[in-house]
Amino acid sequence: DFVSNGMVLCAKSADGKTVEFIDPPADVPLGTRILPQNFSGGIEPYTANQVKKKKVLEAVMEAGMVTDGDFVATWNGEKLLAGRGGEVCKARSLANAHIS
Repeated sequence: DFVSNGMVLCAKSADGKTVEFIDPPADVPLGTRILPQNFSGGIEPYTANQVKKKKVLEAVMEAGMVTDGDFVATWNGEKLLAGRGGEVCKARSLANAHIS
């Protein structure tokens, strides 16, 4: 048994017919945190209780997670990177698509 606090992100086409995983770079070790490009907060994860009380997931999703024109995953206009200063996370073919 193991505890997983990971999350799967997927991009979805506007018509809802196509869904793609948001992929991290191939050489990123398992467990690497995905962070917005200019993230200035800490990198320690919230506990499950903190997420529930602060409604973290709802706040993140309200800010807007979409792919840009180059299929790069973004949050609130910032590219999502694998770790601080890492490489971008991308969908395979969905541009300007909602991420959930």
